[in-house]
Amino acid sequence: MNSAFSRHSAARWLLAAVLLLAAGIASARNDRLLLPIEPALRSPGTRALLAGDIALRFGAASASANEAGFVTVHAVADPFGPPNGGGARVRRADEVVCLDAFRKALMDLQQRARTQGATAVVGIVGNYNNVVMDSPQVYECHIGHSRGVVDLKGVVSRGAQPVMAPPVPQYAPQQPVAAAPQAAQPAPAQPARIASGFAAIDDVDAIPYLSDRGRQHYRDWLAFPTPKAYAISATGYFFGAAGLRPQDSTLPTDPVERAVVGCERAARVQCKLYAVNRSVVWTK
Repeated sequence: MNSAFSRHSAARWLLAAVLLLAAGIASARNDRLLLPIEPALRSPGTRALLAGDIALRFGAASASANEAGFVTVHAVADPFGPPNGGGARVRRADEVVCLDAFRKALMDLQQRARTQGATAVVGIVGNYNNVVMDSPQVYECHIGHSRGVVDLKGVVSRGAQPVMAPPVPQYAPQQPVAAAPQAAQPAPAQPARIASGFAAIDDVDAIPYLSDRGRQHYRDWLAFPTPKAYAISATGYFFGAAGLRPQDSTLPTDPVERAVVGCERAARVQCKLYAVNRSVVWTK
């Protein structure tokens, strides 16, 4: 009888192990995101990390035919931020993790070029699993449960001038747009393909999870100047950021990062971007 019981117990443990393994395989994640390059380059966090001696030019067409010497980089970012006050680590939004990996990849490209005596890396394209993704407007990021990955490939150049992205416009703190439209700074370009098509930017009723108070807050956010971003959580929390000078000095200056960090600080769960500048980026 004991032998039969042991065989029965062993079978139950084996079944449990198989089910756990199957659950792990089923939950495997490798989502591909295409995110805008220009706002990432213009963000204060990126500009603080990149040096001005090595220019970065995106898209295969930015490299001339007589240039040679490919360099490749593989950058990985941790999806989880540092522990909060309670000791738990909160998962950051996918866009924030990808921006972190993108910045690391650009720093690596600059260092590779610098060691070769170059002044630029041109023709920069995505290179995930050695498959080229050529775009001057968006970069490719693969995000999973345990990491975000950005792979880039470019050509080192000794003839290009080391000119970085244009200066970041200075915006007033989070205040509604003033009367004179000519005084407003132009918004960073937002590639059309980045907009998810989920809803129009001013369709307040389309936003999921929010209460009436949250929807009114979103209406107020629509009047803020760019650059700006809006993040929400599945539990109904929200955070709108605009401009480059946060009222709370502990929050990031980049509005995309600030919206997500501010939302997650209040919600204590993961928040996702709903809108950036004048485009809805939310996906179901």
